[in-house]
Amino acid sequence: MKNNHRYDNGTSSTEDATTVTAPTVASLPALVTKHEAASLLGISPETLKKYRRQKDSTLIEGIHYHVWNSRVIRYNPQLIADWGLNRNNPAAHQHTIDAYLASLPSNQPKKRGRKAS
Repeated sequence: MKNNHRYDNGTSSTEDATTVTAPTVASLPALVTKHEAASLLGISPETLKKYRRQKDSTLIEGIHYHVWNSRVIRYNPQLIADWGLNRNNPAAHQHTIDAYLASLPSNQPKKRGRKAS
């Protein structure tokens, strides 16, 4: 597929374009490995581990990642991606965390009344 680009000086150029689609929230798995989370951020798994282990880390256990045992850690891809984009804007990232927590089934209001038979 060819794309025509028009520059401010009136000239134009034609180049090959590849279609890149970003993953949608629905298409991402619930939890990912450190390798998948690191590639989502464009960093190495060791760098991700370093960020997670920092004393004043903004990655929160139980929110951004879950420790199942000493060898298995899984990351929430939506929150990790947002953390990477909003590292310099904690208020925006906190808004995403609040929305995520509100969407959890455990935070939904309980239904009152009779059960339908």
